Amino acid sequence: MPDDDDVADVVLYIRCRPELRDAVRAYAERRRVNQNAGAIMLLTDALQAEERRADARRRYAARKAQS
Repeated sequence: MPDDDDVADVVLYIRCRPELRDAVRAYAERRRVNQNAGAIMLLTDALQAEERRADARRRYAARKAQS
């Protein structure tokens, strides 16, 4: 589990990049949260999506190996 400093570093990085900052602002507005929470939620959603894609790739490879 990341500590508060790690989270703060990620939030600062995201908010300093214009293209990411705009995405976070829009995401935070849609979720009706502040931008720090929006940055964390956006990052969490992206990580979960990547985990789902990795799981799907593993399942596909396993099915392919069985056939």
